[in-house]
Amino acid sequence: MSQILTGKSVWDELALMGLVLNTFDDLVDHGRAVMSSPVAVIDEFEDATGIDAAGSSGETYNAAGYFHNTAGGIEGTFSAANSGTNSCETPASAYYGLMFPNTAAGDVSAVKANVATVSTSGTYHLEIWTESAGSPSAQVGGDSDGVVISATGDVIFTWSASAPTLSAATDYWALIVCDSGNVNFNNVADQGASYKSGRATTATGITDGAGAFNGDAKIEITVTASPPAFDLRSVGVALGITPASGFFVGKFSVSDPDAVYVSSDDGTTWDEVALTDHGDYGSGISVFSGSVSVTGGGSTARIRATKASGTECRVQAWGAVFGT
Repeated sequence: MSQILTGKSVWDELALMGLVLNTFDDLVDHGRAVMSSPVAVIDEFEDATGIDAAGSSGETYNAAGYFHNTAGGIEGTFSAANSGTNSCETPASAYYGLMFPNTAAGDVSAVKANVATVSTSGTYHLEIWTESAGSPSAQVGGDSDGVVISATGDVIFTWSASAPTLSAATDYWALIVCDSGNVNFNNVADQGASYKSGRATTATGITDGAGAFNGDAKIEITVTASPPAFDLRSVGVALGITPASGFFVGKFSVSDPDAVYVSSDDGTTWDEVALTDHGDYGSGISVFSGSVSVTGGGSTARIRATKASGTECRVQAWGAVFGT
């Protein structure tokens, strides 16, 4: 294989790209981690073992099989099965809420709840509050936009201004507030000590179980933030040659990296790859490839991709084949 990279034609590159893409599919089919050989390193990210966590920065592994530079996340209890209901109505239980542990810093962009029954249509909004001694303490940001609830199913609260900004590793309350009406929301079974739920006439009057609350509120909180700068680096892989050239193939989605590099001396020298976009590979994933002269002089291969802050980049798979 190393001889293919010496005096190669465009057909050689297409053959190499096809070989690497087939290997990506094989890794998925067999649930394999990073694959290495004396002349190649290929990783479809079935797990995170092929990435140098200490040398990388801004990366997050997604169990769907990719690395990306994202911030925020999905919090709450919405994925749990329905288990009982509670009403949110004025005046007796105008505040209905869930205390949840927030993982990553960011702004609340949406909160979702699930309506079981509607006794009286009405207008509702959502507030985010800090947590203190088991109860809401102070509101964070402004009220969500009002939503008229007149039917069963999911209801989503959003902010056109003054969205709440949350800190990482901090508990908060998401409170549905009844401005008018009488609606029963679906709950879930008790989710343990990390969550609290209750109903009351005021926000600060809520404690865990207040208002004969049934389990925990079924609420999903979406926290978003500007993606951080991204520097994703593979672990070092021993080659059986000292390469002078390399050929990279990568699968990217949402946006492509600003730059991709390979190294033959375990990351001391990085040679940038000039990438060619081969278009959509399916499901919004694009394939890129490119050749590069390898100048490090060593025999331990690494791959690297970088992205500036502000735009998400998903690295779905990458691989490099080396030659003399």
